[in-house]
This record gives sequence, structure tokens and C-alpha cells, in this order.
Amino acid sequence: GHTQQVQRIYRQALRTLRSWSLSIDIFEHEAGKLRGRFEAVRYEENPIRIRELVESAKKELDVRAHPMPYITPWFPGGSMYMRNSPPPPEVCFPGQGIYSPTVKK
Repeated sequence: GHTQQVQRIYRQALRTLRSWSLSIDIFEHEAGKLRGRFEAVRYEENPIRIRELVESAKKELDVRAHPMPYITPWFPGGSMYMRNSPPPPEVCFPGQGIYSPTVKK
């Protein structure tokens, strides 16, 4: 039950870490330390302790959230999103189908 939740927290932690890292070297070093923190409690079996760890991780993510997170340039909100948006169909296919003007006889 908690495995998927932990995976999501880990991925979000990596994204947050990427937003704070100035270079890939710093990111890789810090990501290794982050992985170590997750691995240290990987085989925890006590459900109460697991729930505490998950809640603690969520709170830490909220505290460490970046005010302007990194967004991949071509994703929505990125600097390149819709930069080269496709032209409207009537420009690509003039005189065809529903885009053609109606001709009165």
C-alpha cells in the first residue's frame, strides 16, 4: 500500500532538489544523499513507523518547496511551450472538408 506513495514522494523530492541545484554535479551529489536517506528505512516493517516517515517526508517537501520550481521548457508553463504551435487546419488544408468556404450556385 505505501510503496507507490513512497515512490511519488521520492520523485517529487528529486524534482524539488533539481530546482534548488545550481549544477548537475551538485544535483547528483545531493541526489545520492537523498537516496541514502530513503534506503536507510527501506525495509521498515512497522506500519505506524512507516506512516510517521511518510508524513514527515511530506512535511519536509512542503518546507523545502522552491518558490519558482524548474519546469522543463517544452512542458506547460515552460519557456518553449507552444513556441512553434501548429498552424490552424484551414491554413494547412485550404479548400478541403469542413474548412472550405461554402460556394453558392
